[in-house]
Amino acid sequence: MTSPKEVGHRPAEDCLVCAPCQSLPLPAADAPLTAQLPHPRPDLSPREYDVLDLVARGYSNTLILNHLPISIATLNAYLGRLRAKFNITSRPALVHAAYQLAFAPIPDQPDGAPPVLNNGQAQLMHLQAAGLSLAATADRTGLPYSTVNMRAHASRRILAADNQAHAVSLLYEWRLLTTPPLPGCVLLPTATTP
Repeated sequence: MTSPKEVGHRPAEDCLVCAPCQSLPLPAADAPLTAQLPHPRPDLSPREYDVLDLVARGYSNTLILNHLPISIATLNAYLGRLRAKFNITSRPALVHAAYQLAFAPIPDQPDGAPPVLNNGQAQLMHLQAAGLSLAATADRTGLPYSTVNMRAHASRRILAADNQAHAVSLLYEWRLLTTPPLPGCVLLPTATTP
């Protein structure tokens, strides 16, 4: 068997983030979906590809603007077009889609032991990667919003991430999210909020 480093990701049975998700009920076949990735891959302009590459690395808007000679309005327009082309609404889901559809190469795994997330934090990060907001995650899991928010902050602190999109990027770097995903992992029902 080849090593995870040679394959480019962890085997699904070793994925620390996907395993807790398997215990969640899968959506009904006719349920509306979030983070349904487009097939075939959308065509991107060279600048859209540049922006997507930096977003996949977990860069904030400020860092992207430091790397590309564009204005914040232009960056927001590119981000809007990317979300539309990928049919997603959140930045963490955009990072996830970039890796799942092979627009972004998975970076080399850092030296040392990977960060350890508990099951609640791992489940939260997986739902965030699938495009659910914190409020939608609270609805989906039945947990109070304050608990979900606390787990999100703890997960970012453990991963040393600046934001949720950066955290998803780091999960790929540490091979804690897999490509391709386990069956049913990305397709989650849209949570309704009152």
